Amino acid sequence: MPPVPETIEDTGLSPEALADLVLKTLYVQGARTGQQLVDVIKRPFPCVDSRLLDLQQRRLLEVRGTTGSGSAGYRYALTDGGRDRARQYLDISQYVGAARAKGMPRRTVVAKHAFRNAGVQVLTMSGWEITRALAGFTVVVEKVFAWPGLGSTIVQSIIAKDYPVVQGIVLVYGVGVLLVNLVVDVALALLDPRSTIRES
Repeated sequence: MPPVPETIEDTGLSPEALADLVLKTLYVQGARTGQQLVDVIKRPFPCVDSRLLDLQQRRLLEVRGTTGSGSAGYRYALTDGGRDRARQYLDISQYVGAARAKGMPRRTVVAKHAFRNAGVQVLTMSGWEITRALAGFTVVVEKVFAWPGLGSTIVQSIIAKDYPVVQGIVLVYGVGVLLVNLVVDVALALLDPRSTIRES
């Protein structure tokens, strides 16, 4: 079993990351005592206490009473500036900071949390760009590089009024777009199971 961290450096977090976590916790859960914050953040009280003092000095949180002796019993609440700062931190990252604070290695945090969620947007946009390129840019690429292909064939067929060839090429493009969308949807379901459609 690893030793209990005594200082902020022992936790593997920067002082600012721990302060961000305190602000996020108070923003989501409301006013809490020092001991309640320690129970949620899972870090020793001396580490959290130093961040609480720093946040008080920066006027991001304030003491709103006490439930016991010492700073562990102080009831902390966010100031207006603290709420604004917590909202900024939540906009940046709602889940990765908490995963890192639990002591997960950086590689695990990036692979399991950050990559999976960022991958959804990348995959969605990639599918959209591929279908756009498939249906729209082939004519330009074929003309620039003098490659024979469906783009120049469809242009020649439209000029020659060869409608069966035009219909066939449009059908091929349509099937290509559907296949790319299908692959993207299946990949999204594997990457993020929350994105699947469920029957109610």
